[in-house]
Amino acid sequence: MNRHDARMEYWAEFFVAPEDTVTAESEPAVGADGGPAALPVDYDPEAAMAAWQALFANTSVRSRWRRTAPPEPAEATHDGCRVLVVPDPLVTHLARADRAQRERVAHAWVRLRRASGEDMSTSDAVAHLTALSSLATHARTHGRRLYAYMN
Repeated sequence: MNRHDARMEYWAEFFVAPEDTVTAESEPAVGADGGPAALPVDYDPEAAMAAWQALFANTSVRSRWRRTAPPEPAEATHDGCRVLVVPDPLVTHLARADRAQRERVAHAWVRLRRASGEDMSTSDAVAHLTALSSLATHARTHGRRLYAYMN
């Protein structure tokens, strides 16, 4: 199933690219810079990014959401989707997180999603944050940025 056939409220891919202008010309499914494959997701990436930042920083998600500026938009895409730059503090948290930190954040994130009526298994959340941490590490190591391509 490709991103245009998905029947979900949200659809996004996280991927690494060298600069904002490349994101508008890239097919993120393979990674704009030939790096790790993109990570497809089926939830609101803006809400998830705010939650992850709060959970990694051990602050209130509600407080963090009010204080955190929305992710910076990158260049517009040609298919009507948006590309957001993943905030640098979150990329840093993801790149530095060890397994225990990822598991702690994943468990808390699953509880938040369930409280909102969404469902995700803890093992899926841990796997997702582990893959996202790999993308963040790749971005940091290669002087690139991490993006969320979303509908």
